[in-house]
Amino acid sequence: MMNKLAIPAAGLALAVLFLLTGAAAVLNLLLVSAPGIPPSFYMLLGISLLSGAGALIVALTARNEVVVYREKRDDTRLAHEQARHDHTTSLNLKAITDEVNRAKSAEQAVEKFLHAIASQLQAGAGAFYLVQQNNGQRTAVLQAGYAIPVSEKNSIAYEAGEGLIGQLIVTGKSLYLDEIPEGYIKIISGLGSASPRYVFITPVLQDNQVVGVLELASFTPLSPEQRSQAEAACQIIAEKILA
Repeated sequence: MMNKLAIPAAGLALAVLFLLTGAAAVLNLLLVSAPGIPPSFYMLLGISLLSGAGALIVALTARNEVVVYREKRDDTRLAHEQARHDHTTSLNLKAITDEVNRAKSAEQAVEKFLHAIASQLQAGAGAFYLVQQNNGQRTAVLQAGYAIPVSEKNSIAYEAGEGLIGQLIVTGKSLYLDEIPEGYIKIISGLGSASPRYVFITPVLQDNQVVGVLELASFTPLSPEQRSQAEAACQIIAEKILA
């Protein structure tokens, strides 16, 4: 810390000395009564030039050190971001399959599947809907939740075409939103609540029919590879929920 502060202080002192000795040299020249240029003028001028050169060198050195420090800081930040990206790039499909296979019921399989995939993708929240059909009307009913209020888990259902979940029942195609409306979903923890920025919704298909829906909400974006792997992972649970 002392070395970092000493460089700007030295530069400032030399700059002040440059100005003072320069002014003194000019004043000395103006006030002299004898003809000719007094020796003191050359002495003051020399000191002024030397201090000015020193101030310039110190300023350039400090600037170079700031640039180098900034480059090192940026390199460190990029390295951390790359390491974080590498850590969360791939889903461990075998681990998810093992979790599902250990389940003793379809309900438990859904919960284990959702928890495994949400935790691996570091999602802030998640939900799994089972598509039911009554009197020709298909409805997605929430079966399991990850980091969502328990009260909501008992009441969420979407008919075909209703909301994003209902649209996916009709189209059978994944949805990825990177600008979701404020309040669309809130993640609640002991520190408070916040709205995630990204939502990924993908179907669970069986014979080209939507039998379930996976919804993940995240504060960080999901890469195309992660989304593709999540779609593949959904086929792990397809047979379990129809068993």
